[in-house]
Amino acid sequence: ADIFQNLNIRYYMYDHPNITLSNTRFPKKERINWVRYSHEGSNAAQMLAGLEKESPLLRAVRPEDAELYIPPIPMAKILTCRDTSHFHLLAFDTLVNHELFRQHQGNKHILISTPYILSRNEKTDQVFPMQKWHPLIYNVTPVLSCPVL
Repeated sequence: ADIFQNLNIRYYMYDHPNITLSNTRFPKKERINWVRYSHEGSNAAQMLAGLEKESPLLRAVRPEDAELYIPPIPMAKILTCRDTSHFHLLAFDTLVNHELFRQHQGNKHILISTPYILSRNEKTDQVFPMQKWHPLIYNVTPVLSCPVL
């Protein structure tokens, strides 16, 4: 949330359970070769928690009162989970078909994510296929959940 601390920009956080995956029970076992990304999941979770607790002066309750829109999809948590096949399908299908997202065509939207998930790398797409959504989310602004080295 520090990234917004000095800005006077009101934002709206999506609360649809298919986007937030708030009712989802992720398997406890993680992909062994993806555990190294779990700190990014922690960073993203902290960023989203900070944004959720932000002052009512910045966080809008109604989308029409906001300038930015944040779909809090737990991207890194999905990536490190052993069975990711349906989690990201549900979240992204719901997001891109949401009236608010379609109205803005992804503009004014911020996606908090690890850069690895948003890449168009062929190896990434085998594990976490995003190619279906790349044409639909090209206007979305990514905010990285990890420092870039």
